[in-house]
Amino acid sequence: MSAPDLSILLPTGRRPESLGRLLHRIESCRRDRLAVEVLVLDDEGGEHTREVCARIEGIPVRHLAVPNGGATRRATLLNHGLADEGLGRIVAFTDEGVEPALSWLKEIRDACDSFPDYDVFGGRVEVVWPDGRPPRWASGERGAPVRELGFEEHAPWHDSGPYPIGLVPTGRNFWIRRSALESGVRFEAPGLRLPQERARELALVHGGEERFLRELSLRGHRTLFASRAVVQRSVARALVSPARARLGAFDLGRRRTLEHGLPLPDLLRRSPLSWTALRRLCVLRDGARVAWGRLGGVAASMEPLLALGGDLESLRLAREAHVAHVATERRANP
Repeated sequence: MSAPDLSILLPTGRRPESLGRLLHRIESCRRDRLAVEVLVLDDEGGEHTREVCARIEGIPVRHLAVPNGGATRRATLLNHGLADEGLGRIVAFTDEGVEPALSWLKEIRDACDSFPDYDVFGGRVEVVWPDGRPPRWASGERGAPVRELGFEEHAPWHDSGPYPIGLVPTGRNFWIRRSALESGVRFEAPGLRLPQERARELALVHGGEERFLRELSLRGHRTLFASRAVVQRSVARALVSPARARLGAFDLGRRRTLEHGLPLPDLLRRSPLSWTALRRLCVLRDGARVAWGRLGGVAASMEPLLALGGDLESLRLAREAHVAHVATERRANP
């Protein structure tokens, strides 16, 4: 059997209803003679998930039961998919929380054909609001940080173009040429030695996609934003509020620290007290920025909340690491 033009990697676990909705939507997408297959990467190996895959008839769906990755769950699933020898020339990534536009598959193919000098592509993620449009405090250019940091919108440009420096595609909607995998880049678990429960919590939703994409960029693979390849994520009415937007930015700051590691690790090794004092000063600084930003509205507080979330998570992780180290020393030297 020949390889398809496009393979979609879809990690899942115990969510057969949302998986079924996404597979039916992909089945409905325009393909225009584009050979597409979906690899459902299931760490639960559940019978319900297998049955959902079997009901899809319009496109090939392969259900791959993957040994449980534990604290590296999502990275294990994605790497298992990348190791498959039958992958197409384009490999796309998404998740169960979105609904692709009907032109999604065609736009993925067209972006690759139109920009042959690029190997990595990111698409647009639009937020579907309960009232059909964002509230006033999240509207327009001024509200862009609220939509991006608070509600995970991804639209760095209006039109297609190279990604801005420092920004990479979102894990909900990106694709690469299979040839880019020849450089050996793979997904990694969170960049910190975390307590098992915290690591497992992070691994449910992150497989190191951002680190994976940054590493591809460092290896010389150029990255393009393809504005016409769109997926949508719906936000429940109960979650549309300034408080939820602020919490979203704060939690994003925490997650980035979990995935990328503690800041200034060399200083932490040389002088834990100096590192801790510096982090606490950052907490005071960014806490003051948050308070000042509230005076300017929701949008003005997004970036300070992002930084504050990272500051506080850094201190908590360092404290947990210290406690774990002390406990290990006591067991070794009772």
